[in-house]
Amino acid sequence: MDAAWPRWRGLAQRFARPLRTLAALLLAALAAAPAPAPADEDPVPMTLDQARFERAGSVPRTVALPHTWALDGLGGAGRGRYRIDFELARAPTRPWALVAERLGSRHALRLNGALVHGTLDASPEVRGVPVPALVDLPPALLRAG
Repeated sequence: MDAAWPRWRGLAQRFARPLRTLAALLLAALAAAPAPAPADEDPVPMTLDQARFERAGSVPRTVALPHTWALDGLGGAGRGRYRIDFELARAPTRPWALVAERLGSRHALRLNGALVHGTLDASPEVRGVPVPALVDLPPALLRAG
């Protein structure tokens, strides 16, 4: 084992200079890279904790999110529509995401009329429990106002 050490030492010395050069080049490239966009370039993430809820045969009303039908005395079956309005000072340039704490097993999420996530084509017999979801929101669908 002691006889192998001089060989490893020789290899380490042989590659040390090229590795230092490579590290210096990487540091120079990072220093020359453009600075990241200012944090205020895109609107600040927001928490949406209320929605306008409408169900067939009922008057639309404001509910707190996450909204649980069973706790609201509505049962677990049926269709409902939630509308969440929010305003942006300017359109974002980077992708956004929607984090839903509870999203039903059959749903369709639309952003400015475009479907961004949906499972309505699932069999009506398939009923699962609401689960957390992360939905990508393309910047092209988000606009100022």
